[in-house]
Amino acid sequence: MKKDLYIGSYTKDTDRGIYLVEADTETGELALKEAFGGAVNPSWVLLSKDNRTLYCVEELTPGGRAACFDTGNGLSFQSRLSTEGDDPCHLSFDPAGQYLFAANYTSGSLAVFRLAKDGALLEMTDFIRHEGHGTDPDRQASAHIHFTKFVGGKLFCCDLGEDTVYCYDFDPACGKLTQNALTFRVPDGYGPRHLTAADSHPDMIYVLCEMAAKLLAFRLTDGEYRLVRELDTIPAGVDRSLLKVGSKGSFGAAIRFTEDGKYILTSTRGYNSIAAFKVQEDGLPRLTDMAPSLGCTPRDFNMLGNFVICANQDENLVTVLSFDAESGTLTGTGQSLEIPSPTCICISG
Repeated sequence: MKKDLYIGSYTKDTDRGIYLVEADTETGELALKEAFGGAVNPSWVLLSKDNRTLYCVEELTPGGRAACFDTGNGLSFQSRLSTEGDDPCHLSFDPAGQYLFAANYTSGSLAVFRLAKDGALLEMTDFIRHEGHGTDPDRQASAHIHFTKFVGGKLFCCDLGEDTVYCYDFDPACGKLTQNALTFRVPDGYGPRHLTAADSHPDMIYVLCEMAAKLLAFRLTDGEYRLVRELDTIPAGVDRSLLKVGSKGSFGAAIRFTEDGKYILTSTRGYNSIAAFKVQEDGLPRLTDMAPSLGCTPRDFNMLGNFVICANQDENLVTVLSFDAESGTLTGTGQSLEIPSPTCICISG
């Protein structure tokens, strides 16, 4: 069986930034079908639920943007709106797929857009700017919103600069957000980047911290999220001062559940690895494996059955690992595909 993937990237050396790739679900083999222009630095891409519209950020400073394309015949431009912030790096939908949320990393702000019936970006309905900072003077001098996700009907928002996971109520009638009491903090200097959750454990949220290379498990108890487990995503004995992306100590990148909801996988830049954690009956994760991503700087990955498709940004390489759901271990398949500066893997439904 064949499956289509859209891969986002940086366009520093090319005018094409979105790549359509065909993946074989039996072998993991990848084949490039087409490369598209029309967007600058589309470092995050996201498909609508019906696969008819592809959204992307345009990661720019100043003047970040969100854009969308009709997928019916290649990619046909539909619309583009300013995110009113710098370096948008992530997009997500509300549960009904009627609104799009764009996280502006550098300016620490969040834009909300109403979507038309055909998927086009209609208008901005809300805009929130965080004003705080963290303990690291270099990485956390100001707020840095990195990621949003709806969990249990509420929008959770990772702010790396403030060491805070904000929680918002959302009113779809007007497209407005209101902060609520479920907002929680991670330890100082950890830098929360992405998070995930599963229906099997509705009281749990799992947060991947970029700066600390840690997986944190939070449990909702007596109306607040409390840290119940902290695990490394790289071996404890590794000299972290030697692991840098550019001039920064950037580690944790992406976090996702396997399709069966039994394991959490994370990617770590610098150490260039994928870690697997089994979620036990009590909701607490347990490390089962750490394996090379087979490329440099695994910015993102996604699951295709038992295959892990990794976007290795600084090696211009997408690699494929096999995941054994019985043992929780990862193995390279030998399959790979050259893509310039790949940063995001989006799999069609």
